[in-house]
Amino acid sequence: MRAGGLAAPKLIEAAVVLFASAPGKVFSKEAIVQAVWNVEYHPLRHDAALFTNIMRIRRLLGEDGSEIIRVPRTATASCPRVISYS
Repeated sequence: MRAGGLAAPKLIEAAVVLFASAPGKVFSKEAIVQAVWNVEYHPLRHDAALFTNIMRIRRLLGEDGSEIIRVPRTATASCPRVISYS
């Protein structure tokens, strides 16, 4: 999958780095798209890719993935603790 020129693994890596860089911070969809794709957010272009890739990140994080990356009802995302990955 490509979105804004990034293949899925690079997109996932960029999102994880963003979340891990500010544990506990809540990111809006607009902020995530700007940081990861470096384009202006548009719901029809980005919502499906955002939700799909957050789901992928949660799976990669294992059983605690849904607790590590949370999406509140306001559709922003946050990482309450530091993620270590290699």
